[in-house]
Amino acid sequence: MRLNVKNLFIFATIYSGIYGFLIGQFSSNNTIKNYSSFNFLNLSYAEFQLEGLFGGINSYYFDIFGYILNMTFLLYIFVYASLPFYFIIEFFNNIILLISYEIQVIQYPIQILPYGLGNLISGIFYIMIIILII
Repeated sequence: MRLNVKNLFIFATIYSGIYGFLIGQFSSNNTIKNYSSFNFLNLSYAEFQLEGLFGGINSYYFDIFGYILNMTFLLYIFVYASLPFYFIIEFFNNIILLISYEIQVIQYPIQILPYGLGNLISGIFYIMIIILII
């Protein structure tokens, strides 16, 4: 049997897809949640999130000697300057969340087993992942 990272990833994807579907259909008490979301690829969503991070759309108005000075263009400069960093951070954040979801789905049936057997299978699984990554 030839094991490599690609085969392990394909197995984990197929297994977690089927198992996640079945546990969603036949169990009402599903504690496994997938928190990864690739909404950040939508530019308007990313701009909205960054505008909220920098104080919101209506927060760049200043009253100077009775005159209202609209400095909203500063907000847009900050937002567009930080978009590449936002995309990079969100991309890696969602990849990590997706990997943790896959590990939870793979480990869930093992956790149901008795203590010694479940720990043995779990340890073998983690050792296999570490050896394949090295």
